[in-house]
Amino acid sequence: MKNVIVAVLAIASALVGINVYQHQQQNFYTIDGVKHNWNELQGNWLVVNYFAEWCAPCLKEVPELNEFHLASDNKNQNIFAISFDALDDAELDSLAGKYDMKFPLLSLSKGNFQKFEKPAQLPTTYIVAPNGEVVETLKGQISAAELQGWVDKLQRL
Repeated sequence: MKNVIVAVLAIASALVGINVYQHQQQNFYTIDGVKHNWNELQGNWLVVNYFAEWCAPCLKEVPELNEFHLASDNKNQNIFAISFDALDDAELDSLAGKYDMKFPLLSLSKGNFQKFEKPAQLPTTYIVAPNGEVVETLKGQISAAELQGWVDKLQRL
């Protein structure tokens, strides 16, 4: 009987540990220290853009991403950007200031961001449906109007 109780407690402990681990894996942070959780963002459309400072189309796209971000305030959509290069938060913050990036940049030094594979081409923009599924991958420079058009089109499907 004692062995059964120990086994049940061990299994329960393992399940709790797995649940806590999986929950923690869902957390990510923006460079301003704001914590996000994929589960909490479900129900919203997400746009995730990969960029690099050395990528001219990425920098040309910044004002368009700013426009999309500012227009998203009253909609069920969010945008995040991820640096292709391994930059720390201070470097990302400097980059955001230098190029007037108004949209949130993800911190690669905090949390765990494993939702997407690093793209082979920049810029690359992923559109994630409210259920958490990546429904579109856009390669190359995009305008705010084109991006909003994609989100609107995908919402109607």
